[in-house]
This record gives sequence, structure tokens and C-alpha cells, in this order.
Amino acid sequence: MEGTLRVYADTSVFGGCFDDEFRAESVGFFEEVRAGRFVLVVSDVTLDELGLAPERYVAFWRICPRPG
Repeated sequence: MEGTLRVYADTSVFGGCFDDEFRAESVGFFEEVRAGRFVLVVSDVTLDELGLAPERYVAFWRICPRPG
């Protein structure tokens, strides 16, 4: 992952996977993360918000590769 672009995503990007208007872009983004093209970065605030979010949002977080 060295040299791979680190990209910050907030809760709205996770939620976008379930919104007709943003689904294609959000799902595509997570596919790029899983393919190793980006390293996903989230803040403590995003993690707190995901802790309160519906399970389907959390599922995307669980399958995302972690740096390090």
C-alpha cells in the first residue's frame, strides 16, 4: 500500500451506497478501495457515527481493507 493514495471518507459516503442519487459513485469508490487503488481513511467522528448507523452501513466498513 506504500504510495497508494489515502482518501478520507465520512459517513455520507457509506450512506451513499443506499441512496439512488449517489449509489453508483459510492459503491464504485468502495470497489476501488477493495481493489487496493485507495487506502480508506476515516476519522474518529466517522467511526462514532457508524456505530450508530444501520447495520448495512457498518457492513461496508467491515469489509474495507485497513492500512498497516
